[in-house]
Amino acid sequence: MRHLWIVFWLIATFLPVGVSIQSWTGRAFTVFRAGLALLLIFSVRPLDLKPEFKRFATDPAMEALSVEEIKTIRALAWKENEKAIAEIAARGAQEDTWFQYKFGLIGALLVGVTYLKLRATRGEGDKGAVTLKEFWYSPASATLLAVACVAALACDIHVRSSSCVTNQLGLWIAHYAEPMLSGQPFVADDVERFVPWEQFLRSTPAGDRDAGMHNSEMWSLTFWPHFHYLTAMIYLLYAIIFQDLCLERRRWNLDDDKKVAPLVLCIGSVFVHVGFFALAWVAHAAPEAFEFRIVPFIASSQAGGLASPLFYLIPWACLSWQQWKYLRLLFASPRV
Repeated sequence: MRHLWIVFWLIATFLPVGVSIQSWTGRAFTVFRAGLALLLIFSVRPLDLKPEFKRFATDPAMEALSVEEIKTIRALAWKENEKAIAEIAARGAQEDTWFQYKFGLIGALLVGVTYLKLRATRGEGDKGAVTLKEFWYSPASATLLAVACVAALACDIHVRSSSCVTNQLGLWIAHYAEPMLSGQPFVADDVERFVPWEQFLRSTPAGDRDAGMHNSEMWSLTFWPHFHYLTAMIYLLYAIIFQDLCLERRRWNLDDDKKVAPLVLCIGSVFVHVGFFALAWVAHAAPEAFEFRIVPFIASSQAGGLASPLFYLIPWACLSWQQWKYLRLLFASPRV
């Protein structure tokens, strides 16, 4: 699987080299690579505690504790475990609420502004009336999609920040609370005994690192990104219309100021990609006590600190670079 993944990315990256960005083939590859970059940015990488934070349950000092001391620690672990579970449930509910907010906000924004714009230009006898197709292939629609994308990214950043905290709570339960309460250390590849829930989600029977939900690469790349499906669709539609506007400025048939419109489109593009920068950073950053498996399907790529967010700025840079190639054409002399 790892080798197939590497070959896939090499083909996607280098096959279209030399293809003009103004051709339909070049534009299709641009959108395709943008989709791959979004898939990486939106993926939830497997998170784990660093080895030095996993020694609690097997620490020899635990054996020296008296019965009363163990009872006291277990009582505290039980209370802390209940608090952690309650916070996980609350954060899960909040994430669902934010998703609903995003869906309602973006839908109202797109439908409402389109309706108002078309209605405003369809006065009786108004020669400036435009069709829906003309509106959607205009700087106004690209700006609208940029605003919608920024709003969706703001919701996504909040959701991913919350989900990262939820995962950290789960790791504390798996490595501290459950071993203390069950009296057994967390052994990831031992599934022949009773395995508590949070440990089960991170189990690796027979050395299979992808068995548990929080360790699975395919689960990370296929399940979690559905939370960002709406954001991805808005961005890809925005990118397609943005390409068209940059390549075919003569189609700007609305009453847009030909000097102001390029600047507005440029500002919109900057805001969108600053939003993706923030999402790529927040979604793949965690405190120094934790480490991500950074590169998909490469088990040895465990690292913490700045390594993970910096790595996921690479797909962000790919998105920005592809947009920049078309943005340069925007300020060229209009084709006639």
